Amino acid sequence: MKNKKKIIIIISVVLILLGVISFFGYKFYQSIVKDREELNKQVNEILDNYNIFKDNIKNINIKREEIYNSIFKDNYYMEMSNKQDDWMKLLDDYEKEVEKLDNDSNNLKENCENVNFINKDVEVSCDSFSSNYEIIINSFVQDIELYNQNIDSYNEWVDNNKDKKYNKMDKYISDKYTNYIDYNNDGIYLGKE
Repeated sequence: MKNKKKIIIIISVVLILLGVISFFGYKFYQSIVKDREELNKQVNEILDNYNIFKDNIKNINIKREEIYNSIFKDNYYMEMSNKQDDWMKLLDDYEKEVEKLDNDSNNLKENCENVNFINKDVEVSCDSFSSNYEIIINSFVQDIELYNQNIDSYNEWVDNNKDKKYNKMDKYISDKYTNYIDYNNDGIYLGKE
């Protein structure tokens, strides 16, 4: 009788231990599955957002080409003041495209900087995002500086030709993008030439 009690107690303890081990093993397995699902979701979000980023870059490049063809190519001082309204609209549209890219990139900024992935596609996308983001912002700042330098030259020309009636032009002032950035902190300002 004593032996039966011992055997029942031993079997009960073993079953309880197996139950506890099984419970925690199952919870651990669920945790791994949940982490994997979250990681896959995050990877897919990064890849999807990177595709949006690439589309935004295409739009910015189209806008930038339009600006270079309209503003920085084959213009004469005598005609410039008549074009100022159109040019300001082009520059406003350009800045809106840059701002759209900037806003659409929030997920990439957050996830590419703070998380290391063992996924080649994500690594390549994040590296590409980092350098292209820096190039886009710095190119915009540089284009505005170039525009404003042209306006300074034009206004100086107007001052030197007071006998003729030409209107001075206003510089373009960006509310948000005024300084060059080193987004990846490598000491190089990509896009600043």
